[in-house]
Amino acid sequence: ITKGIGKEICMQNYGKGTQAVQAGYRPGNSEPRQLPIVQSTTFKFDNSEFMGKLFDLEESGYFYTRLANPTNDAVALKLLF
Repeated sequence: ITKGIGKEICMQNYGKGTQAVQAGYRPGNSEPRQLPIVQSTTFKFDNSEFMGKLFDLEESGYFYTRLANPTNDAVALKLLF
């Protein structure tokens, strides 16, 4: 999961509109205030071993946007609220 995603403050006191925009993402120091939209279709790896582990579901991470990406994960967390 992307840095900042899932670190959540209590949103129960906020309206549904505020929750829809703000829930599921809490930026750290000098990170974007709003959830970044990841537009990349593929991701870079330093070696093929790690990518192989992703394909075998032995590691968590991103390698192909149609399967998962940081923005999709953040939206999925928002839908939980």
